[in-house]
Amino acid sequence: MTDAEDWQCSDCGTLINGPETRKCPICGGINFYPLADEVPGGQDGTVTIEIDLDEALDHLTSEES
Repeated sequence: MTDAEDWQCSDCGTLINGPETRKCPICGGINFYPLADEVPGGQDGTVTIEIDLDEALDHLTSEES
């Protein structure tokens, strides 16, 4: 990602230079939000997620999934 692309289209996720364009060049969306400079609770932009593998596999084999 470049420094200039610091906004993202909320409809399709396309990175843009800023909300001044009024419409996304890809999907025509009009809603944009700024990209975060840092991730809360993360270090160096990383997020750690712990997944219980046995629980995930049990969920996949259950009728609910």
